[in-house]
Formats: sequence, C-alpha cells, structure tokens
Amino acid sequence: MVEFHSAFHDGLMVSSATFYDVFHDVDMIKYGIHEQRFNRVLLASGGNQDSFADGGVKDEFAKYYSREEGSAVLYSSNNDLYRAKAATWHDYLQVWMSPEEQSAKVEDIPEILRKQSLTWDSFATKVAEDVMELLCEGIGLESSKSKDMTVSGARLFVGVYYPYCPQPDLTLGLTPHTDLGTLTVLLPNQVSGLQVKHGEEWVDVKPLPGALIINIADMLQIISNGEYNSVQHRVRANSCKEPRIAVVEFLNFSKWEESGYGPLPALLSTKKPALYRQLTEADFLDNLKSKGLESKSLVDKVKLY
Repeated sequence: MVEFHSAFHDGLMVSSATFYDVFHDVDMIKYGIHEQRFNRVLLASGGNQDSFADGGVKDEFAKYYSREEGSAVLYSSNNDLYRAKAATWHDYLQVWMSPEEQSAKVEDIPEILRKQSLTWDSFATKVAEDVMELLCEGIGLESSKSKDMTVSGARLFVGVYYPYCPQPDLTLGLTPHTDLGTLTVLLPNQVSGLQVKHGEEWVDVKPLPGALIINIADMLQIISNGEYNSVQHRVRANSCKEPRIAVVEFLNFSKWEESGYGPLPALLSTKKPALYRQLTEADFLDNLKSKGLESKSLVDKVKLY
C-alpha cells in the first residue's frame, strides 16, 4: 500500500488540482488500523446478505427508522425521496458524530456497530485532516489553515447497504451527485458499483482490499476558488447477489462565519478573481432541503462565471 501523498492507481493521481479529485490507496497501517478491523466495521454496518434476510441486522436498525433527516441516529432509504425525481436502490444508517450539540449519545448508537463506528470516526477524521493539510500546501497555504477553519468539525457516519437488484438496468444505487461538505472518506467492500464522471464518461472505481477512497466535496471547491473540484459520482444498482456495503464519513465546517464561506482571500488576485460568491448557512440549508442528489447544485448556486 502506498502513502496517499504519492498515490497512483488506474489514472487517479494525488498531487495537484488537475486530477479526478478522488484519492485512492491511503495507507491505513500508518494510522494503526488493519484490514481485519475494517472488515469488522463493514460487517457491523451492513452485516451480510443472510443476516439481512433473516432480519437480524434490520431488526436492530428498524427502531431507528425515520424520515427526519436531522435525527442524531437514522435508518432509512433514499434520504432525498420526497425531493428527488426517482427512488434509488439502497438503505442507509447514519449517525452524527460531531459537533457535540448535534451528535448522538454513545448509548444511542446501535450496539451492533457502536464500537466500530467510534473507531472509524476517529480514524477517518485523522486521515481527512492529514489530507487537508496536504491540499492546503498544494495551493500555497499553510498546512495549519485547515485546522483554523475546522473543516472536519461536523462529521456524519453513514453505512450504506446496496442489496441485490433484480432489474439493475431500471434504476441506480445512488443518483449522480457531488458531496456537499469539504471531504468524504469512504471504505467499500469488494463489490463494485461506484463510478466517477471524467469528462463525459462514467468510469468504474474498482475496490481494492484495504483501500480507502477520498472525495473532494463542494465546500472545498468553493473555498479553494476552483483549485480543487468536487467529484461527480454515482453508484450502479447492484447486480451481484452479494450486497455492496460502503462505510462513509462526511466532513464539513462545524461553525458558519456570519458572512458565510467563499474563496479564501489568499487565493485571489486580479489574475485570479473569485469564481464564487459567499455561501451562507441559509443558502446551504436551503439547497440541502429543496434539492435531491443533483449533480453540482450547491456549486452552481454560488457560481459567478
């Protein structure tokens, strides 16, 4: 496994702003995490096909079923069901890990994944913060800038379960979209399905044993003034008898500035004017509540050119 600051895989490159904006091959052993522990996280988040069929894991999660997206712990399917144009083929469990006023109490996290989700949160946060330091350095900022902005202060743990779909040509596992926050850290099992858009083509992101995928999200595109671009991605409906499982950590700012967030002044000049206006918390929440998972709707909302 290679270090993430010099990672290459299938044309995915971590070094500058001119890449897919997906990091592949993060060295987990460097962080004291081994593949066996990740397997336990995946099993806790999705179990296996038999346990779902028997109702074991679903029974444990069912008491958390809700359509209130702000819940500290939530089990549901199609979080954008009432805003999207069509339903997709997946279930998910989400747990708010931070900030404190929004996060779930430890005792409220489903026991089947309580220990694993806390371990994953700690690990994913450390990885994301290290990546953010490198990204800051990559565009001429001090590495400490990311900590000053609390770019990982808001964190959402999500376990996504994509069951076998008998007619995968009629739907998707997840519609094309970009993530809204700063970074997303993703651990998939070995069932393929994730695709990223490169130009006009959808490219398969093949899962590698023990590897992570890190997506750049919309808020990072905005504050970097387009130096980094959020990656548009989707998940194909699962045609495999084995379920696809992904453990995800979504990271974002924990505190909103009164004026909102926009391109960092240090990145602007007469030759490089701001490409985006300031995005306020009201803008962010309005986009979240009024739109389904639609391409790059947040970035398009504040684009000036």
